[in-house]
Amino acid sequence: KTNGFSGADIAEICNRAVKFAIKESITKEIELKKARAEAEDPSTIEDSDPVPYLLPAHFEASMAYARRSVSDADINKYEMFADTLVRSRGMATSKMPTLAEPSPAGAPAADAAADVEGDEELYGDD
Repeated sequence: KTNGFSGADIAEICNRAVKFAIKESITKEIELKKARAEAEDPSTIEDSDPVPYLLPAHFEASMAYARRSVSDADINKYEMFADTLVRSRGMATSKMPTLAEPSPAGAPAADAAADVEGDEELYGDD
């Protein structure tokens, strides 16, 4: 649902979800106070946080107000600029590398040993 949204757009969605949760909590607390006032024995009404968590419903409500701040045309311009910059620096690609398969717990990755061996040349430790 958030494909093409910037980090700031997603932050706004999250902030709005929090506001929906706070609004729901305040509404439920007001209802709880009214119920206590009307109850014969107010101590029988449990005192707890009416909305202790952000729920998927808060994010779904927030998405109704979501909007992208970066157009597809702007994203294409940025990608073309990134490709141009990469080519001018002599790099192979501007695409982010994918993560390799995770190694078994405690075992060093195969590429990690190669990186350590190449460090001598980098730091002049022949």
